[in-house]
Amino acid sequence: MAFVASQAAAAGELLKPLDVAPSSRTPGAPVLDHPYGVPPPREADVVHRSARAWSLPGAASSMTPLADLYGTITPNGLVYERHHGGVPDIDADQHHLTIHGLVRTPKLFTMDDLLRQRAESRIHFLEYSGNMGSEWNGPSGLPVQLTHGLLSCCEWTGVRLRHCSKRLAAFRPEGGQPHFAAVVASWPCARGAEQPSVFAG
Repeated sequence: MAFVASQAAAAGELLKPLDVAPSSRTPGAPVLDHPYGVPPPREADVVHRSARAWSLPGAASSMTPLADLYGTITPNGLVYERHHGGVPDIDADQHHLTIHGLVRTPKLFTMDDLLRQRAESRIHFLEYSGNMGSEWNGPSGLPVQLTHGLLSCCEWTGVRLRHCSKRLAAFRPEGGQPHFAAVVASWPCARGAEQPSVFAG
């Protein structure tokens, strides 16, 4: 009988009118109070962290707070980073993709050129090769952000490299490796025209 009475009392509480939250009683902030969305105050501690103090501030990593995220997509501001020479300040007006080497018509694509190309969006995760290094000799007992935080999953949008290469006519018939260069960093890609997963953007 006592159990039935407690259940009835609980049901009675649920039947009472709900309290109206203070945020529903007064007008909110102006629509453009934050022109670019910002995290709510309750997520003030959901930030990048490093597993240790680094001797060189520019040669370090910042780790994704995996335990604090809900869902599979990592917010852009929380994607892990690994740098060896500091965080670069890239000027989009100077950033470009150059395709040259064994192609009939070398071409430099600016960011505006790429934005005019047919873009695709895909969801992929990235993981640093040293992720979970603290666990290789056994459980460390550290929070998951500091043990597995060099891992992020995002929606990536860009232009397939083969779509860019099609604009340059055919590759030279003697074959060999076409060469793709992005600003000052360059890398050879033997099958760049065929690989569906290579993006520039």
